[in-house]
Formats: sequence, structure tokens, C-alpha cells
Amino acid sequence: MADHGTVEYATATGNDYEAHESSYERFVHFTLVGILYVVTILFGLATGGVMGHWFTAALIFAIGLLGVIMRRFDFPTAPVVVGMILGPLAEAQMRNALSIGEGRWTVFLQRPGSLALLLVIVAVLVMPHFLRMRRAKA
Repeated sequence: MADHGTVEYATATGNDYEAHESSYERFVHFTLVGILYVVTILFGLATGGVMGHWFTAALIFAIGLLGVIMRRFDFPTAPVVVGMILGPLAEAQMRNALSIGEGRWTVFLQRPGSLALLLVIVAVLVMPHFLRMRRAKA
């Protein structure tokens, strides 16, 4: 094998690496977003046109639009996925508890464990608001 020495990097005059890198990043982002839009449109058309379920097609479009909005405003996806998975389970257990308690909502306050969980949930929901108000005053 011939010895070619060291590797030389040459660029044509006028080439700006940072500009090319940012344009490549924009291209990759555009490609990803474009693929997501195309897949959503194709799923909607397949569901509505082929199967005749237009409500399901509209629901797919609505969920896709919600996903675009969440991506635009940087919502974290993990809590949404966990909520979608655990939501129906929590609803079923709440119905069971209400049926055991004969429709009274006070059944959630009678046991110390459920009361503690409710207080923790309220604290998690309310504390960010109070902390934000406290920082604004300071």
C-alpha cells in the first residue's frame, strides 16, 4: 500500500462551516416535522377514506394538532404519556371507590392514606403558584 502521508482538509473559498452546519440542522428539523405531518395526514386519510370512520380521522387530526402545539411550546412528553396510560386506571379505581362509598366524595377523606395523597397532590399543584408569587415580591 502506498503511503499517502497526513490527511489534508481543504475547503473551497467562501465556504463557511458554521453556516452550512446550521442550514443542515434546519434541513433535518424540516424533514422530521414534514414526516410527522405526512404520517398524520396519511393515517387520517386511511382511517377516514378507506375504513369510513370519519370521527376517528378527525380525532387523529386533533391529536396530531395537539402534539404539534405541545412540541411548539416545549411540553414534556413523558408526563403526557404516563397520564394517558394511567388515566383510565385511575378513573376506574375512583369509580370503584365511589361505588363502595355509595356515591359520597367524603370517602376519600376518611382514610389517612387517601387524605395524605390528596394533600400531597394539592401541594404539588398549588406550590408552584405560591413560589412564583413569592419570587415576584422579592
